[in-house]
Amino acid sequence: MKLYKKIIKSLFFATFLSQSANANTDIDLNKDGLVDEEHYATNLLLNADFTQSGDSWEVSGIEFHSLESRSGADSTMLASTNSHRVSEGSATQVITLADAGFSDTESLDTVLSGNHMKVVFGAWHATSNSLDTVLSGNHMKVVFGAWHATSNMNNTLTEITLTFLDEDGAAIGIPEVLSKAGTLDYEWQRREGEAVIPTGTRAISYKVQLYEPGTTGIWNRVDDAFIYIHDISDPDNDGLGYTAEINEGTDPNDPDTDNDGIPDGIEYLNGLNPLNRRDGDLDQDEDGFSNFEEFSLGTDINASDTDSDGLPDSSDNLPTQPNVIVTGIIDVVEIGDVDNDAINDYAVVESDEEGTITAAVVFGGDIYLPPEKSVRWANKYQTPHVIVLDDMTGNGVPDIGVFGVIEQQDELNNTTLKPRLEVKDPVNGDTIRFNWPANWIEVSVIQLDDVTGNGHKDIGLQGRFINGGLRPQLVVKDGLTGENGATYSFPNLFSAPQWHQHSDMNGDDVSDISISGQLLKNGKTQVKVVNAKVPGDLIASYNFPNKWNNVSWNKLADVNGDAVVDWGLLGQNKEDGRVQLFTKSGNEVRGSLGIYAWPEGMQDVEIGVTPDLNFDGVEELMLSGFRADVQRHQISVKSGSNRSDQLLRLTWADNYSEVSYHVLSNINGDNMASFALLGRDDRANQYVLSIAQVDSALSSETTQINLGTSWSKPPIIKLLDDDNNDGMKELLFIGKDSSNELMLRKVSSPF
Repeated sequence: MKLYKKIIKSLFFATFLSQSANANTDIDLNKDGLVDEEHYATNLLLNADFTQSGDSWEVSGIEFHSLESRSGADSTMLASTNSHRVSEGSATQVITLADAGFSDTESLDTVLSGNHMKVVFGAWHATSNSLDTVLSGNHMKVVFGAWHATSNMNNTLTEITLTFLDEDGAAIGIPEVLSKAGTLDYEWQRREGEAVIPTGTRAISYKVQLYEPGTTGIWNRVDDAFIYIHDISDPDNDGLGYTAEINEGTDPNDPDTDNDGIPDGIEYLNGLNPLNRRDGDLDQDEDGFSNFEEFSLGTDINASDTDSDGLPDSSDNLPTQPNVIVTGIIDVVEIGDVDNDAINDYAVVESDEEGTITAAVVFGGDIYLPPEKSVRWANKYQTPHVIVLDDMTGNGVPDIGVFGVIEQQDELNNTTLKPRLEVKDPVNGDTIRFNWPANWIEVSVIQLDDVTGNGHKDIGLQGRFINGGLRPQLVVKDGLTGENGATYSFPNLFSAPQWHQHSDMNGDDVSDISISGQLLKNGKTQVKVVNAKVPGDLIASYNFPNKWNNVSWNKLADVNGDAVVDWGLLGQNKEDGRVQLFTKSGNEVRGSLGIYAWPEGMQDVEIGVTPDLNFDGVEELMLSGFRADVQRHQISVKSGSNRSDQLLRLTWADNYSEVSYHVLSNINGDNMASFALLGRDDRANQYVLSIAQVDSALSSETTQINLGTSWSKPPIIKLLDDDNNDGMKELLFIGKDSSNELMLRKVSSPF
């Protein structure tokens, strides 16, 4: 038995007969619940070509006739009458899996329980329905394909039905059905469909129904019904099943047979040749990106505008996300004490419908005082992002930066994307611009702790450099002077690469730089750490198997108590659907600090670090999201030092939309955290903040703040300083009303 024999197999209805099974055919000789390799081409249906009239088929209302087959010769087949009278009937055959050789039901159910057995069913068919009538009824839009032919609008193959039966002969689940279809060209064409076999299946019923309305006098025919067993396992994880690899001539154990950088399955699905390495360098949709570059970006190889937003992929910073003008409030940022009243103030940054961005100062001591100062950004940005920087203009007030890409025309009148960070003093409007060369994509800006050594935070531009084969780069600028710093770069190895400021791995008192992503060649996740002071000095690599979907690399607390911040890979386990966090030491790649796990069913999850709740000196880990299996919103907090210690589980009914989750630290002056859900209460059609206050015994008390119906979308929440010296912080809600007017609301602590 070969290695691939041990992995997933599936049942497959083929489109032609190869060899026919008989009642004693054993396609699972070793009784492991999987089809044997030599029986991939064995048809499980008996008398599948109907040459032995009536044998193995239960026929009602239709007959066996000798008519012209696909090859042009006369052959026996099922057919309706060719007389001018209504004719309707069916033919059914039940196949027991035991007769096929699957006699070890325990092994069989083990395979079926993992949804590893798949049926694809069909037959050859000729009818006389019109194409227009069929298309108007969406009869051609079926999940399962078929072959058929028609000559006019009235005569049709009614349907092919596949039903799974248990040991008592009762149906399991809903039958799979191929419904009516027609083409008006008289030619035999293929029809086929597929379905996963449910656990407990002991037999499969295959039924074909024919209908002749009695108006055409033309035969309605079905010939050569099929059930094959094919192997759709994917040992090399390239998206192409084993049998398909054999048919295409590719290597089932090599994800990229022609070594052009594109997996065989991606090439097959996109009309490329997985045996021709040159087609990776071609540009199939003529959008300026090669087929390999499209694969690495996740864009459509056959569409020049993947996200259909009107911008060609090569002129779209985020080509897989539709580009829309961000309107309303973008962010609310703390800017220190501008008016010298010992209370922090805020800048409300917003964008109008044309993409013009402004920032207005709101005084924390008197939030209802109309803003006196406002600054404006003239450029229109794709995907704007707001950051607060140290005082660069010299007046003691933190500055506000808006980052995005602006469209420019080069000397050949081609659109190019130029990244720009425009920093303004929120008080007097003084401006400093950070510019980078054009020809970037997937570009964003991140703030870094001091890399340049002047005691101020720095700015890092991350993205892919188009002229460099889409290699991911991080270009650092001094956050105080704007001068160029180091450039970190790797070849185009990853899908969705992200740069991070890592822990100080080499002990030189400067936090190092890392890049994370899933390797294009095998889907495994890798994190490479480089020396922040010497960009070409690779310090270490973290490596993870291809076991998770939706992966991200996240900064955690000091989990192991060595005074170095640790990290974790978050993802959804492919096998059981659980969300897991694989924790790693910040200065050691070997081993694990533990794997945190949450129940299957969590969706739209976010990971975060919360204040220390159990007083062990380590911050805790919070996972928030919607738990689909119980239909509840959930915040789950686990000990940062012990993955088995569940500290809190807070849930809310599925009565809320536009939900976000928040940690409100020390709102009552007790050095504990509160946890909150902000969203629209769909029952009352108003926005609410539901807060759970946690005490030192980890008991919680929940209360709700009703925010009313006037908000146009969820407001932004800020915790205000204790301005009345009662030891309690106040909550500030900032947003827009339905008339696009600024709304501010201050609420005292509800506890």
